[in-house]
Amino acid sequence: MEHSTRELLKDRLTTNMEQHQTAIDLAFPTNEPRFVVANAVFLNILRRGYRQAIAMLDLISPFNILMTSAGVRKASAWDKICTYLKAIVNRITKVRTISTDLTPEAMLFCMMKATKLLDQFSHHDWIWHPDVSAAMIIAAMQRDSKLIADAIATLKKEETLFATKEDGVKVEKVIAELKRKNPNWNT
Repeated sequence: MEHSTRELLKDRLTTNMEQHQTAIDLAFPTNEPRFVVANAVFLNILRRGYRQAIAMLDLISPFNILMTSAGVRKASAWDKICTYLKAIVNRITKVRTISTDLTPEAMLFCMMKATKLLDQFSHHDWIWHPDVSAAMIIAAMQRDSKLIADAIATLKKEETLFATKEDGVKVEKVIAELKRKNPNWNT
């Protein structure tokens, strides 16, 4: 058995789901025909939410591997992952709070909207969702711009690389042209 924070969170999610399932079964007993549909709807939302939360936890390690494989430093990758996960939670919160009406019907509607939103992530196996792909592209671009900046810094330090001063001037012109074409490029 693994003793990681992720596994502890999964255990807590399981316990939480089981407690809510018991509460739903008590509030909407299936032995009463008038509660059968309500019980089924609430349990469906509960179980889907549970599976989605587990999937989101399982996303963290592969996403970290992709980020670090793209050349992002570990600390920076973790910051990006936290930012991404926070953005997902904020999107869920926004969907779940579209109504200020706190009636059971409105809360149920908002829970269903949030579940549908997370189904989109699940459909793409989370890590291949367009939002994650966009984050990966940005990470790759940052890595590439850092590599270019490092190469330029090395060229500037290594004056002996140039046979003549004119060669150095040519390189400076190339650098200036690259900067002109890439205004967001920081060196």
